[in-house]
Amino acid sequence: MANIKRFTIDWNQTGLTVYGIIVREADTYLLDDANGTFAPAPADPYLAFTEHPVIVGRYILNESRTVWDNGAYSIAIYRQAGGTPVPLNDTIIGTGQAVIYDDAIRSTVIYPPGGGGITLANIIARVRDKLDDAVEPYLWSNQTLTDYLNEVLNELCRDIPIIEDATNTMVCRYPLLIGDSVVTLYPRITVVKKGRLEGQSTLLDIKTARWMDAVYPGWEDAAAGLPTILVTEGVGTGKVRLYPPTSTDAVLWLTVYRLQLVDLFWGTDQEYQPEIPAAYHDKLFNGILWKAYAKQDVDTLDAKKVDRHERMWLRDKEEIRRASLKTRLRPEVVTPLAGMV
Repeated sequence: MANIKRFTIDWNQTGLTVYGIIVREADTYLLDDANGTFAPAPADPYLAFTEHPVIVGRYILNESRTVWDNGAYSIAIYRQAGGTPVPLNDTIIGTGQAVIYDDAIRSTVIYPPGGGGITLANIIARVRDKLDDAVEPYLWSNQTLTDYLNEVLNELCRDIPIIEDATNTMVCRYPLLIGDSVVTLYPRITVVKKGRLEGQSTLLDIKTARWMDAVYPGWEDAAAGLPTILVTEGVGTGKVRLYPPTSTDAVLWLTVYRLQLVDLFWGTDQEYQPEIPAAYHDKLFNGILWKAYAKQDVDTLDAKKVDRHERMWLRDKEEIRRASLKTRLRPEVVTPLAGMV
């Protein structure tokens, strides 16, 4: 039986008629809504989305009639204006991409190809050269080395605010209903940098719960109004609070630092790059080697190399931290005080 492939879009209106057109990128065939197969020019390529019964404004498409080939797929999502779908006249409200592997969506993220960085395939090849493990059967499988790379990338992103995101709707956009105050964040967010309500130019003040307790006792029970403060609940809780709760339907936009959206997978992502800036890609190798030499096996475990590469990885991570800090510093311009010239 074919797996469910699910596509979701959140929109700021309820009760819409929404449909999507899915393209198999390998041959640009379209999914035929009549039978769930791909064809070069199906008569009905318009797949209906259904609005979530509780999360109003969330529209969902589930497709499981056939097994999809491995590879890349794209979707264009439209808001239907008339009685039938007419892409020429209807408004496109979203697009997306997905990688299918074993009939399941591997991710809705396509990592950047090219662009000066190093692809997953190149990283693993260079690691194998350093490990002297270039001939099959390998001591470390391709996926094992990819897993080590993911661990290194996530450690880096947890320790250093290196991936900033202000535009990805899955990560940064949170629809609010009247009376809402608690917002559950996307799970890969590590730091909330700033926030604002859609349509408002003023940023929300970011405060801790401890500060709110001292300045606004009983703030959790405040009456609804226009939110002015975003209260962080602490790293690891995955939530923030609005003060006061919103008195109208609204949309919260956040600027955040986060982990890579989806861990790399050898089976589908060999031509893609890690999501961190390309300038730091060549600093990842000591972290991978540190983990590789710690593998508990008589042919792989090397305590001296574990110690050496761990120290080198900590050095490399400190260099990345300093370089990342420089990109966030703004040089001050010193000018004469008024009346002094």
